[in-house]
Amino acid sequence: MRIFTVLLSVFATAASAESNETLALRGALAVMGYSEVSLHHCKLTFSRTIEPTQQNSEFTGYKRILHIETLQYFAAEPVRLETRKNFKFHVLDLKFRESYSPKLDQIQRTRRHIMRRFPASNWPHDYPHIQGDFSPEIEKELKREFPEIWSMNRTIEYTRFGETTRPELSFELSYSSAEPLERFRDRLKAYSTRKRCSLLEAGERL
Repeated sequence: MRIFTVLLSVFATAASAESNETLALRGALAVMGYSEVSLHHCKLTFSRTIEPTQQNSEFTGYKRILHIETLQYFAAEPVRLETRKNFKFHVLDLKFRESYSPKLDQIQRTRRHIMRRFPASNWPHDYPHIQGDFSPEIEKELKREFPEIWSMNRTIEYTRFGETTRPELSFELSYSSAEPLERFRDRLKAYSTRKRCSLLEAGERL
């Protein structure tokens, strides 16, 4: 009976630690204004709401999907300072593992295909205001010709043109100061270690 009690205590402690790491990762994203944070094994999903305007194509928000097991080792990845048009911000840029390279090659092939069909689109769209009437047609083309994109790391944007999907070439997160990004990196590493995501190849599950 005593052994059974000890085992229950060990499992409860492990579950509590896992719960704490999940909450810590959620909190690190919430501090930077993200919501609807979902963690399922090594899949991370989170969203941000945006104030829509005519200039940003009535951009209302976006959702990001990251398969943590596709990341390279990132425990010491530095946060860098960037300046664009006199606006300073900090960036955490996490690269994908070598085993994810075929997916990145697929993105480039998809880009060439889309650009032949829709030369004015400059797909994948880096900014919502670049989208246009061609955006829904591109989304249909992706679902028909390249359904594997829906298993990739990606951002889904919501504008007056509807829902559009942008696959990621790396996982980049920006914020006005460095500390929240460093905290997110450290919390993501702790969660990844607990879930053993670093032991997986892209798309695998323990």
